[in-house]
Amino acid sequence: MAITVTGPAEHRRMPWANGRGTTVELARRDHADGRLVYRLSVADVVEPGPFSALPGVDRQLLLIEGAGFDLSLDGQSATVLPLVPVAFSGDAAVAAIAVRGPSRDFNVMTGRGLASAHLSVHRNGVRHQCADLTYGYVVSGTFDCKGISVGPADLIAVEGEDMVDISGTGCLVLVDIAGVT
Repeated sequence: MAITVTGPAEHRRMPWANGRGTTVELARRDHADGRLVYRLSVADVVEPGPFSALPGVDRQLLLIEGAGFDLSLDGQSATVLPLVPVAFSGDAAVAAIAVRGPSRDFNVMTGRGLASAHLSVHRNGVRHQCADLTYGYVVSGTFDCKGISVGPADLIAVEGEDMVDISGTGCLVLVDIAGVT
């Protein structure tokens, strides 16, 4: 069993692949051959524009702050609603459109065939069945997991646990990652 916490000071700010913005990388694992296994990040969307092309990567986006925006997914429009995951392929032509104001989104990327991820949003505590690896990102409020307290922008990683009880109030995003190679 391993439970670790990283806070905002430990997260890495880096440029988007297309150079049009920055993201804060929360966690990442690469395969021995260099392919992405998974990545969790938070990015600010402040203007319309294309997303980086990421062939072979499955993506999920969750609006966690701000007025939001719409996505153009291979020419089809999709409204991004607060705390409702939107899944799409990194192979698709994706762009932020109809940006209604500065927004922040939580992102999960998994290498197709290397891992898969499931997102869930919790307003209060939860008894959670863990996957191979489970991450919790605190959007707001405070939470406690096995005596470890976490607050806004903290990321908790749980590995080797079947079930965890997480108490607290606020908004917590859980990401279950399976098939990690």
